[in-house]
Amino acid sequence: MVVGNVGVMWFLFVMFWAKIIFNIAELLIKDVRYLGSILAILAYFGYQISLHVWIPQALDVAVIAAFLMWVGRILKELNYSDSHYEFGLVILSLIFLVSLYSEQYLS
Repeated sequence: MVVGNVGVMWFLFVMFWAKIIFNIAELLIKDVRYLGSILAILAYFGYQISLHVWIPQALDVAVIAAFLMWVGRILKELNYSDSHYEFGLVILSLIFLVSLYSEQYLS
């Protein structure tokens, strides 16, 4: 089966499923640290699955987006923009982006 260009419709599926996954995980797991750990593990498996197969409705990407929702929640709770976390966050983001691009060009 060949899937044509879907444009930005995949984003709606990802946001829908990511919000459901995040809300269910948040209901089941009360401790924020464990929630982040579980979502990080799911995101890792989602990434590994996306390298090998295409999953309908972008569920492999949705678990990664759910983890990013958790990161956003933590940053909102830390109020990072009004504190000393902002500089560290920018540095970590740059390191992460450089590592992504270097891995892409090395492989």
